[in-house]
Amino acid sequence: RALQKLYPYLIFVRVQDTQFIGIPDSDLLDEAAKVGAILLTHDVNTMSGFAYARINSGKPMSGVLLVHEWMPIGDAIKVIATLIESANSAQDFMNEVMWI
Repeated sequence: RALQKLYPYLIFVRVQDTQFIGIPDSDLLDEAAKVGAILLTHDVNTMSGFAYARINSGKPMSGVLLVHEWMPIGDAIKVIATLIESANSAQDFMNEVMWI
C-alpha cells in the first residue's frame, strides 16, 4: 500500500489476491513474464533458484526483487523506492534478480 501511495501511476498486484496464489514458483515467473510484471517476494530461498534458472535457460523474465522477511518494511520501501526512482524504465529490471 505504501508503494502504491508513492507511485499511483504504477500497478501493484498481490499474488494472494489473484488466481495464481499457490502455484509453483516457476509457473509464477512464467505468468509474470507474460504480462511484464516485476515480482517482489519474501520467498528468497526458493524463488531465487527458479529465477536464476530461468535466466540461465534464456527465458525472458521481467525481474525479481527478493526482500528478506527480517528487513523492516520501512527500510524495504525506501530501497524499492530508490530502485524505482533510479530506473529509466522497466527494462532496467529485465532478467535481473535483485536482493534487498
